[in-house]
Amino acid sequence: MKILQLVPFVALLLTSTVAMADSDDRRAGTTGHVTAYESNGKTVIDVDPCPTRRGAIDYSACGEPFRAKVRAAVCRDKGKGRHVWRYQIGTSKLMSQSVSCR
Repeated sequence: MKILQLVPFVALLLTSTVAMADSDDRRAGTTGHVTAYESNGKTVIDVDPCPTRRGAIDYSACGEPFRAKVRAAVCRDKGKGRHVWRYQIGTSKLMSQSVSCR
């Protein structure tokens, strides 16, 4: 009986976790954000917002720190070797990036 009472709570918990992951994906490839994708160009690795300066989005302020963070994450997740991923600034075209992990 008590297990049946927990089912709605567990379902709500799982649904909210999925919703948070989906909201990150919705920011991918949008104005004001930098996005990293797997080499397939579809699977999102990470998305970060960029600050504004004098009313304009300052992509240069967030680009390099974001790429460094992604390089570290790719090396941590994939291990030694050369790995390719894609980088996008706002709504621009995807750019190929690579990292050599030791």
